[in-house]
Amino acid sequence: MSTKKVFIHGVPDCPKIWTPLIQELGLLEADYIAPSLPGFESAPPKGFDRSKDAYVDYLIQKIEDVHATSGPVDIIGHDWGGLLTLRIAGLRPDLVRTWAVANATYAPKRTGHRAAKTWAVPVLGELFMMALTPKRLRAMAIRANMPLEMVEISVDLWKRGHIKKSIIGLYRSANGLNWIGSPWVDTLETLPKRGLVLWGANDPFGPVEGGRSWAETYGFPFVQIDQAGHWVIAEKPEAIAPALTKHWQRNDTKSE
Repeated sequence: MSTKKVFIHGVPDCPKIWTPLIQELGLLEADYIAPSLPGFESAPPKGFDRSKDAYVDYLIQKIEDVHATSGPVDIIGHDWGGLLTLRIAGLRPDLVRTWAVANATYAPKRTGHRAAKTWAVPVLGELFMMALTPKRLRAMAIRANMPLEMVEISVDLWKRGHIKKSIIGLYRSANGLNWIGSPWVDTLETLPKRGLVLWGANDPFGPVEGGRSWAETYGFPFVQIDQAGHWVIAEKPEAIAPALTKHWQRNDTKSE
């Protein structure tokens, strides 16, 4: 039985962001799951508080269901999905055979970008969201080199409204991506050894040097993808797929 893959999307995305990579990998529907984070494509369940820990709990339940039938998973996350991946792998290494993150890490002294800090401030974050119209989001995403087909998907999500509250909830619960003193940092020390960090070299939100430094600090392989930015998984699936395949194959017989 082959290891099930788990793809976790980020902000302001949905599972469709993984379609180009899944196709490049040649995965069948039975080979993977790509959960939709509650509150992104549709309204979250009643009582779901949209915090980072609520998303971790939600995803752990999904992975536990897979683990019950097919064993430990290969998990990969992008953007916020990458941050959630790191937390899940550190909290529940028993569920994870391998993990990989794309353009996403957090560390003890790392703080967030300007938008992250703004979203974390009550009222100011809501005003920022009101000003970020679908038209402005489209222009911003295009400037950041998000593939055009993904731009339209994200703009459509933006029009539904749920995603704005979810993004604010995530960033507010993470104090604007300020990880100083966060208990999440503790689980970085318990990450399974079978990890991989992937990074688009031209990411405007997170410099490639920061990703490389994090990988070196914690002792994980680092793969830089040139001529790609933040959405490297959709921009360069032909480069990401071989790196992931090699990572998974390398770990088929590697012990912890």
